[in-house]
Order: sequence, then structure tokens, then C-alpha cells
Amino acid sequence: TAGGAAARLLAELRAAVVVGCGGMASVPTVWAAWRRGIPIVLMEQNVLPGRANRWLSRLAECICLSFEESRRWLPRSVRAIVTGNPVRAAVVRLTDADRAGGATPATRPTGAPQTLLILGGSLGAVSLNTRVLDALATDIDTWRSWRILHQTGSGAIESVRTRYRALELEVNLSPFFADLPELMATADIVITRAGATTLAELACLGRPTIAVPWANSADDHQSCNARWYGERGAVLWASEEA
Repeated sequence: TAGGAAARLLAELRAAVVVGCGGMASVPTVWAAWRRGIPIVLMEQNVLPGRANRWLSRLAECICLSFEESRRWLPRSVRAIVTGNPVRAAVVRLTDADRAGGATPATRPTGAPQTLLILGGSLGAVSLNTRVLDALATDIDTWRSWRILHQTGSGAIESVRTRYRALELEVNLSPFFADLPELMATADIVITRAGATTLAELACLGRPTIAVPWANSADDHQSCNARWYGERGAVLWASEEA
């Protein structure tokens, strides 16, 4: 069983502490740690804590939150600390470079095109890809002068490529951009889902963002993320039905 495998792994590693990052995949290991008396720390990236963390929080020494508002969904007995959301080291370096006067869209060389970055999800957010292309089609002449980068996800690149060809728009397409932090840091507009870590990194980089929450996310947590940032003027956001 998953629980048995987790217990064997913890014994093999002689784990002193277990950090659970949420999701149902974390449950067997966190549960096995609790049964073995190993201290547990949980991390919650979203405004609305996931079901796994809501349940496991009673077993943990503490849960680290990204948002103060997340406390309302947790039992009062749970020790919760607002630590913020960890971001990649590359994002930290780029943020520090920006503050020190490094290259940003504001320092773009004269005549260089503005950049639109579209993040369509790791597997391919079909509805987001489609709606973005529909929007671009309403003002083709404007977007011809932009540099367009579109991360399509692994399952959508050919269909998206066909749409761009039909619109006669130049685009740099990829299922996944390995240098995403650098691309985000130099984008003039980013269109993305509302995953907690993506929004946190874009906030660190200070990029203008349009967030379109995934309607089928668990407990609609992406809408909660987008609304939190939107209420503070950090993103523009709209539901997929809008």
C-alpha cells in the first residue's frame, strides 16, 4: 500500500521531519510520519487550503500559509504561520536584479517589440488557449507588432500552431519554456491561469498579469487566488465564462 511504502521510506531515510506540500499525494507520507511520531510541517500555497491540508493540519506541528485569509478554513486549534509562498531561486535573482536597475521591459532598447507571454498550462489549457486566440483575432493589426510567446502545454501545440497560421501572426510556440522566469521578468503582459506559485512569482517580478482561473480546479481555489490578487490591484482577472 502507499502508506506502507511511505513508512518504509521514512525508516530508510531516518527522517527527522516531514514537510507536506499539499495534494492527495502527500497524505500517505504525512500520515505515516504521524504514526511514527515524526514532526510534520505543512505548506499551503493557496488562499483556500486544499482538502488534504485541511484534514492533515490537525496532525502537524504547524502549517505555513501564504495568505492570512487562509486561517478561516482551518481548525482553530491548528498552529498557522504566514510565511508567504516560496518561489524559485531564479525569480529571486531576477527580482533583485530589477531592484538594482537590471534589464526589464522599462529598459527595453528603442524599437524593440513589446512582449506578450501566454501560459497555457503544463498539459494544455484548451479553453484558455482558445479564448486567447479568439481575443487576438479581434485586433490582429495591434498584435502583429508584438513579440508573442505562447506556452501551450504538451497536448495542444499543433492545434494552437494551426490557429496562429490562420491568423498570420508570428509566434514563438513551445509546450514548455525552460527559461520561464526570464521570460516572465521581461514580459509586458502575462496571461495565465491562477495557480498560487505562478501568481506569487509574477507578483515578485511585478509583471502586469491577466489571470483566468481554471474553472475545474478543486473547490474552485484558483478563483480565490485570482480574486485575492485582483482586489489588491495586482492582476486583472476574469472567469472562463466571461
